[in-house]
Amino acid sequence: MEYNVKCPNCDAEQKHLSLDETDGSFVCSKCGAQTKINMEKLKKVTLKKETAN
Repeated sequence: MEYNVKCPNCDAEQKHLSLDETDGSFVCSKCGAQTKINMEKLKKVTLKKETAN
């Protein structure tokens, strides 16, 4: 599954990230900050959005 998330440092949107493969880690394409996302929390939010539609 691909995710779109915002960088917590510069707020740039990061699109089409395969966070499952990296255990939630990504490098921001704008500021270069390496970040690790809480995957359990992200999946809960994603599921809520999908079921709301």
